[in-house]
Amino acid sequence: LPTLYWIVTAAMSFYFFKSSGDYKRRTGNGLIFGSHAAVKAFAVAYIFQIFSMVLEIIHLWVYSYNGYGVFLFDFFSEFFEAFAQLILSFALVCLGNGWTLVDMSKRATGKAPSFLREMLNRPTLDDETPLLFIVIVLVFVSTILQIINKVQDDDFLKFHDYDGLSGKFLIFQRIVLGISFFVGIRGTIRSEEVRGQLQLETFLKRLMGFGLAWFFAFPVLVAIAPVWAHYLRHRFVTGGVMVIQSICLTLMASQLFSGKSVYSKVSEVAASGMLPGFLGGKGGKSY
Repeated sequence: LPTLYWIVTAAMSFYFFKSSGDYKRRTGNGLIFGSHAAVKAFAVAYIFQIFSMVLEIIHLWVYSYNGYGVFLFDFFSEFFEAFAQLILSFALVCLGNGWTLVDMSKRATGKAPSFLREMLNRPTLDDETPLLFIVIVLVFVSTILQIINKVQDDDFLKFHDYDGLSGKFLIFQRIVLGISFFVGIRGTIRSEEVRGQLQLETFLKRLMGFGLAWFFAFPVLVAIAPVWAHYLRHRFVTGGVMVIQSICLTLMASQLFSGKSVYSKVSEVAASGMLPGFLGGKGGKSY
């Protein structure tokens, strides 16, 4: 596992620094500061994922010497990973419901937008927008479950990190968010098929493929882990989830970070100057 962590961390770090430089040259903004919220969400999730793996590498390195590692590094590694997954899950569900992609005023008549789509279409967040409350609740619940899950690491009945009750709740949360993403993006794709938006439809289908792989790789690998011998389950689940999620995260991020990305052409905020590509650029107005 340590070698795998090194390879994935190095590859992700190289891609992020290269993308950051390209993005800065094209837009005059950084991926974190000055970028649109959608790009910022993916960038923050990407950084947290890298930071999580760096902490885990240090923990495993110390573990190779003392036999127990550094608990705090191991704990915060999982905490940052969970936080990255939460940010990305929320961003994907919002994008799936048309956030920054679909102007609700142009939707076909008779098709009322869902609560989430109507909420995301508001120009500003007001007191009636429970986005912040939802995020706070999800962060709180995920953090508590992560702490319980980590405290139970020494349970001899656990063969991987998500083999306990708290781990099963984390899996359930991921499945629910994955289903929400699928339902939302499938509805958005259908509405864009009616409008004949082929370029946007292509982007959404690609995002749906990467997003579903990212959401369900975790629960699927945990579900088939019992097929393996007990001593192999931890490596199978941890290594498999890390590799698949990192690949999917990078592929999805490339859809927003790259100057040639379709998102920079189909987004409703493409002309704001906050996205790369020929529709974005320096000196645009803020959104």
